[in-house]
Amino acid sequence: MKKKYLLRPGCKVNLYLNIISRLDNGYHLLESLFYPLTTPFDELSIEVTTGKEFTLKCSDPSLTNENILEKAYLAYGGRTGFWPGLNIYLRKKIPIGAGLGGGSSDAACLLKFLNSLAAAAGNMAFSQEDLLALGTEVGADVPFFILNSPAWVTGIGDKLRPEKVSLAGWYALLICPKIHISTAWAYRAWDKKQKKDYLLTGAGREDNRTSFTRTFVLYNSFEQVVLREFRQLYDLKLTMIRNGASAVVLSGSGSSMMAFFRRAELQEQASLILNQLSIPFYKYHF
Repeated sequence: MKKKYLLRPGCKVNLYLNIISRLDNGYHLLESLFYPLTTPFDELSIEVTTGKEFTLKCSDPSLTNENILEKAYLAYGGRTGFWPGLNIYLRKKIPIGAGLGGGSSDAACLLKFLNSLAAAAGNMAFSQEDLLALGTEVGADVPFFILNSPAWVTGIGDKLRPEKVSLAGWYALLICPKIHISTAWAYRAWDKKQKKDYLLTGAGREDNRTSFTRTFVLYNSFEQVVLREFRQLYDLKLTMIRNGASAVVLSGSGSSMMAFFRRAELQEQASLILNQLSIPFYKYHF
């Protein structure tokens, strides 16, 4: 008998992202504060069959080739020998190329689902520690979504430390311009800028951190290159600040950004502007 499930993996924002350096192997050392959000979310409609086949369809057909969901399925089965038949339909609702980690969130959700199926079937399910290690093999941000709580991320994105973060009382907008930014391009642009700055001045990277409260800082190294290349994002950030935002920060390599407001009326005023500009957004009150 086939069983059907509907899962809704959420997304994340980077409240802080500092690129420390580039390693010889091409990876980058970084430090970042990840914060999970329940909206926007993707939808995974999963049908568990009696066979061992894996099929994937997506609302965006371009995402079915070399999808991270299949990578997660193969990784879990390869380690455990547990190969349930799955027919998956992915309804993509988290914007792509927006720095929100939608693909990694989908993969983490599937790994946890497979682990629960294995346990229910009487198989030896992974401990959380083992599942986190497997998630690292699937994708850099996957372990964070397995934990799905605020975390300080270091190394090449593979080291996690749970962090107590309170946004209580703040109003926020997650702004999602319809602009796709390649993470690979953003890293190359950042590398090029650091090399140019060093050759010209012998100085390190500029510091443009934005004070948030006495103990909190919003910052993203990618803004140095992304906001210069995509002028509309720079203008959008200024528009939010001029209309009451206490701080605005790019998430990941963009194009999404998070704007924080002290009062509901300021959030609403900014929302009206975004509606006039036909820019999608999500509202929060923490």
